[in-house]
Amino acid sequence: MDKEINSNGFGYVDLELPSGTLWATQNIGASSPEESGLYFQWGDVRGSTKEQIGKGDGQKKFAKDFSDCKFSINGSDTNFSKYTTNGAKLDLEDDAAHVIMGGSWHIPTTEQIWELIENTTATWTKYDKVIGLSFASKRDITKEIFIPAAGYVKDGSIHYIEAESYIWSSMLSKNRVGDGQNLNITTDGINVDENHRGLGFPVRGVIDNNLNLSELIKNEIKNNFKVKVSADYGGYVNVELLYDGEVISSDACQVITDFNSLNE
Repeated sequence: MDKEINSNGFGYVDLELPSGTLWATQNIGASSPEESGLYFQWGDVRGSTKEQIGKGDGQKKFAKDFSDCKFSINGSDTNFSKYTTNGAKLDLEDDAAHVIMGGSWHIPTTEQIWELIENTTATWTKYDKVIGLSFASKRDITKEIFIPAAGYVKDGSIHYIEAESYIWSSMLSKNRVGDGQNLNITTDGINVDENHRGLGFPVRGVIDNNLNLSELIKNEIKNNFKVKVSADYGGYVNVELLYDGEVISSDACQVITDFNSLNE
């Protein structure tokens, strides 16, 4: 994966999409691109690990009857305490990418998912022995993200792992308030679909590049680049440029004390 600058400690790839949207290198809760990460209901900001999923006490079931669906009133698939309008968008307080990753991160909109599909070349592949889909930029094929075939969670079990994957969007269905829109990856194809918002899908964060890329670069410099100056009593100092604690450049510079000599 082409990991570039990080924002708030999370790596992203610039796929050179028309909007400039930057996609995270891995799912929320994953420590590397091939990991599934956490599974979330639409609008859930906590997520569940594979070990936390099940039908036992204290486990997250992701019940198909909506009984544990966030915002559902008494298990209803039509009556919710929040997001009751078709096509509604998640508030940032209910956006897992924004809450967990911070900064400018958020869950992609449906439009951003379509943009990813239409402006990259998607290929089923293996990354570190894990099956998934590579999305390579059509403008620069060296820039790509990998989405593992993490399946989905329903009724306490993970289904179709290593065969399918789903990534939540921040948008509700345009037809039913009980469904959220999502990136849908199966062996039949790749598209945007609508699914029961109580199912468990991974989440992948994005950044809107119109939020000023120069700020990201300045933060990278501030957080990772340091200058170390070591005195040399022979009239020179040693100046070192460090990145993340490692010296990447070093040079000896003469100390000027007689500024009148600069005019000679």
